[in-house]
Amino acid sequence: MQPDQFLVIVAIYVIEMVIIMTYYTTKIEEDNNVLVKLNIGRNLPVAILVFVVTVVIANTIVSGFMGSGM
Repeated sequence: MQPDQFLVIVAIYVIEMVIIMTYYTTKIEEDNNVLVKLNIGRNLPVAILVFVVTVVIANTIVSGFMGSGM
């Protein structure tokens, strides 16, 4: 499996997990479908941003190690 394919699979997994976890926590706290959609709309961009920043930082670190001849 190519690293790019693995990254797409992990990204899809992160998106699914954020949606599922937000859905269930909102339904447990308050049984409100509108609030579920609002919370997903609030949490999903944050999760995607954290994922992208983490991937960029990890790629920079790995590239630094690979480029240094270790």
